[in-house]
Parts: sequence; C-alpha cells; structure tokens
Amino acid sequence: MARLEDEFKHLLVENRLPFELEHSSFRSVEADHGVEEEAMASFGAASTEDLILGSNNDSRRNSGEIVVDLINPDVISDLKNIATTMIASGYDRECIQVCTMVRKDALDEFLYNHEVEKLSIEDVLRMDWATLNTNIKKWVRVVRNIVQIYLLSEKSLDNQIFGDLNEIGLTCFVDTVKAPMMQLLNFGEAVSLGPRQPEKLLRILEMYELASELLPEIDDLFSDHPGSSIRTEYREVI
Repeated sequence: MARLEDEFKHLLVENRLPFELEHSSFRSVEADHGVEEEAMASFGAASTEDLILGSNNDSRRNSGEIVVDLINPDVISDLKNIATTMIASGYDRECIQVCTMVRKDALDEFLYNHEVEKLSIEDVLRMDWATLNTNIKKWVRVVRNIVQIYLLSEKSLDNQIFGDLNEIGLTCFVDTVKAPMMQLLNFGEAVSLGPRQPEKLLRILEMYELASELLPEIDDLFSDHPGSSIRTEYREVI
C-alpha cells in the first residue's frame, strides 16, 4: 500500500497545473456531471495579474460558475482508481492526508506568488497606511478569485478523484483550504480592529462589500457539515 500511496502523491505533484487562467481550459460545472461542454479561453495579451486577480471580463462574469483544471485531466482516472483502492483497503486516512498536503501546498504557493503574506493581527495593526493599503488591495483581488474560481475548482477536483465517496471528498476539500482561508479571514478581521482613520474607511468598506457579495458562494461551497466551521468564521468576520 505504501507503493500506491507514493504513486498517488507522485501523480498529484507532477501533474499539478498552475492557477493561470490564460493557460487553462475552463468548463461549466455541469461538465463534471456528464455534460460534455468544454471551452478553451484565449485571453490575448492581457497580463497574468489582470487575469488571475480580479479581471472583470464580461464573458467570464456572464458564463456562470467556472472551473479551471488544477490537475492534468489525463491522470484523473488514475488518481481515482488509486484513491478507490486505498479507501477500500482501509487506508482512507492516508489517502486524505496525501491529497490534502499536496493540494494545500499548491494553494499556499498561489498566495505566496501573489504576495499575500501570513500576518498576525499585531503585524497588521503595526503597519503604516501605505503598506496596509497595498496589502488590502492584494487581499481584495485574491479573495475574489479564490472564492469564485479556485475553491470551486478545488472542490470539483476532489469530487472527480473521490467520486461517490462524497464525505471523504468533502473532508479532503475542507482540510485543504481551511488554513489558507483562515489566513485571509484573519487579515480581514485585523483590518477591522485597527483605528478608524478617515483614509481607511473606503478600503474597509470595499472589503466589507466584497465579503458580503461572496457570502452566498461561501455558503454553497461549505454547505455541508465538514465546512461549517469555515462558513461560521466567514460570517463572524463580516
């Protein structure tokens, strides 16, 4: 079984795709339920930052839910077969741990690459306004795209790998995204705790409006019991 576990990890690591929309295929969520609808997106000369972090492209906004490939689709069936074998043999815990570790590393890397730092409340409260303003702008852009695209894609990936084993797929999804989501929510909470200088009010309002706008999507993503703690924490922050 150790050999299968190693192969599972190898496939997840070596076939990971970056979250860069100009290079990714995207599809309707319905495609995961047997509807063969796939489209390739060509975004021309637009920058990676514009595409990943908060693009207002009308075609994306009007196309409903968007799922991007975070793992090479060619290996999904192999991952599913290995996961099914491990779980049937009583190694569900090991399977979840491997998947969670690899996928969390991918999300952490995305945050790191887009300069979203791990900051304590004290770190945020000590920031001068220029630094805080820059970090709030990054937060707004990243949170919008993580909630609207990345988390949906991550949940879809777990559904594909674990298939009918719904509870295990949900556990893997929540375990993968919980710490990064708490990192983002903690920053939002820290900003709200700081002194109410006039220059901060518009930025705080922008964060609040975004968090309120994304609340229905958070409720949908974490509607099941394993995700209830994230849903509750999100509501407490706003």
